[in-house]
Formats: sequence, C-alpha cells, structure tokens
Amino acid sequence: MAREGYLLDGEDPIHNPDAEIKANSPKSKWDNFWYYHKWHMIAGVIALCVVLFFVHDMTSRVNPDYQIALITKQTYPTDMVDALENQIAKYGKDLNGDGKVVVQVNTYTEAGDTSSSGMAVDPNVQMAGYVKLTSDISEGSSMIFITDDAAFRIEQKKMQIFSYLDGSTPASGAADYDKMRVSLQDSKMLENSKVVVADENLYISMRVFKGTQMESQKDKAAYYTASKKLFDEITKMK
Repeated sequence: MAREGYLLDGEDPIHNPDAEIKANSPKSKWDNFWYYHKWHMIAGVIALCVVLFFVHDMTSRVNPDYQIALITKQTYPTDMVDALENQIAKYGKDLNGDGKVVVQVNTYTEAGDTSSSGMAVDPNVQMAGYVKLTSDISEGSSMIFITDDAAFRIEQKKMQIFSYLDGSTPASGAADYDKMRVSLQDSKMLENSKVVVADENLYISMRVFKGTQMESQKDKAAYYTASKKLFDEITKMK
C-alpha cells in the first residue's frame, strides 16, 4: 500500500492500460513521426514541387518551327505580332513533328526610338533587346527578318546580315537594297488576312547564310533551306 501512496490519484501511469493504448494510437504515432521528420517531409514536398514544375514546363513548352526577327524603330502591339505569326504559319511546314506549325516572331527595337504609342522606349529594354538580337544572329535562330527601312539600313551597315533574295551574299558595301528585301504590303501573304500593319514600309529579308560557319552544320543548313522555302512562299507578289 505504501507504493500507492506516492501515486497521483492512486494510479500508476507507467502501467496504466489507457495510457498505453493512447501512446499506440495512430494519432500519437503520427505526432511522434511528424515531430522527428517534419523538416525532411517539407524538404521532400518542395523538391517534388520543383520537379513537377520542370516536368510541366518541358511538356507544355511550345517549340517553334520557325523563328523570325522583327527589327524596327518602334515597337508594335502584341496582337499585331500574334496575328503576323498566325498568318505566316499558314505557309510553313511542321518541321519538328509535333503536329502543328508554329511561328515565333522575335521583336527587337533599334536604340533611341519610340513605341507605336509615341512613348520613349526604356534604354535598358533596348540594351537587352540588342543583346538578344546579337545572340539571335550568332546562333542563327532567325533566318527570316522583317524590318522597317531605317532598321534595315542600320543593321546592314553594321553587320551586313541581309542576303539577296536568291540567297546569294552581297558584296561588302552593296546598297542595292531592292534586291535584298520585299515589301510586306506587296506580298500576297497579307491579301485577305486579318493582320493590320501600322507601318506600310515593312520589308521581309533573308539573312546571309552561305559562307558562314553555320553552312557546315547539318541542322542549321536544313533549317535555312526550310526557312528559304517559307520566305519564297510569303514573298509572292499580289
């Protein structure tokens, strides 16, 4: 009886059947597991979310069949660019075998200019665009270019990137620009289309390819050939 005198309410918690049942209950086991492993589980959930994000990004990403560079002295509204992409896609082919033809127009703005709304373009945005354009030209992402007259002259003077319409390379300093470009407004592509072009002086050109390092690369050569066929289709005159 002396032992019971030291126990609270006369009970022994160590040998209390109710306490043992409670300790072995699912909730108690979960609380114990969560106490010791919660940070491992949180880290695991975060890692799983990251993996799922990348999987979703890779599976939902649209890979364009063609990329086209739009270089102008002013920016154009997104809806015009989207309409232009959809219209050009009608003349292309499914190059990557995903069951659809996708054209991506990459927009670049020449330095010191304004948007189509008349507002000045942020110099930081222009610099970022210049870096992207340089990378585009270096990697051969865009084989077809759409420019206004000012941007065409600036880029041709700086880098001589435009070829003649037949794909041949102009001599250094050549200025017979009418043989290097076709007016977008005069092309049959825009006939009966929903594309509304704010600038009537936009031109389509091919980049110089022959004689470049890309010419020896099979994938780039195939892409150039496909782009030239698309170019010939969209530059047919009315």
